[in-house]
Amino acid sequence: MDSPEEIPLYGDLGSASLVHRGQPGTSHLPADREKQPESVRESPPTAEAALGAFYGDFPRNPAACTILCKGGCLAARRRRPKTKGQETRAVHELGIAQSILDIALKAVGENGGTKVTAVRIQAGELRSIIADQLEFCFAFAAKGTAAEGAKLEVEVMPIIAVCGPCEKEFRVENLDFRCPVCQGTSVRVVRGQELRIREIEIC
Repeated sequence: MDSPEEIPLYGDLGSASLVHRGQPGTSHLPADREKQPESVRESPPTAEAALGAFYGDFPRNPAACTILCKGGCLAARRRRPKTKGQETRAVHELGIAQSILDIALKAVGENGGTKVTAVRIQAGELRSIIADQLEFCFAFAAKGTAAEGAKLEVEVMPIIAVCGPCEKEFRVENLDFRCPVCQGTSVRVVRGQELRIREIEIC
C-alpha cells in the first residue's frame, strides 16, 4: 500500500495492506474498525513530548533545547532510576505489541485465514520505538494465538522538518532541529511521528 494510515495505538486504524498467501491479490482492511475510545487515544506528540521520549538517550543539544524545552532543559535534569525506566519501556513496548496483535488476529478471522505469518509496521523516530524489544514483546504476546511464530518487521522512519523562514525541508539528526541552510530554529516537524501497520500477511 502506498500510503498506509495510522493504527489505533496512537490514532485511528485506517487501511492496511493484507496479503493472503492462500488467495491471489491484495485486499485492504476496513478503515473504521478497532477504534480506540477518545478517552484513551493519545493526541499527536508535540516537539516537547518528543524530546521527553529521548530523555537521557542523547547529549544536550542547544538548538533542540531552544525550541523544545519551554520549562527548562530536559536533558540537563536528573534521569529517573534505571530500573523504573526499564519498567516504563517494557510496558510501552508491550502495549504497542498487543495492539498490533489484536489487529492482526482480527484480520485473520475476517479474511478467511488461519494464521498470521508476518506483520510490517512503520515507526517514526519520534515514537522512540526500540525494534528488538517490540519484536520480543510481539512474539511473547502472540504465544498460543494464530500469530504465534509470525515475524514482526519494523521500518524506522526518519524525522523530517521544514524551516519556517526559508522553507527548507531537511532530515533531523540527533535532535538537531537547526535549519542547515539558515541555521534557524523555527521549524515544523512533518514526518517522524508515524506509527502504522503497513502490511499484514496471513495464510
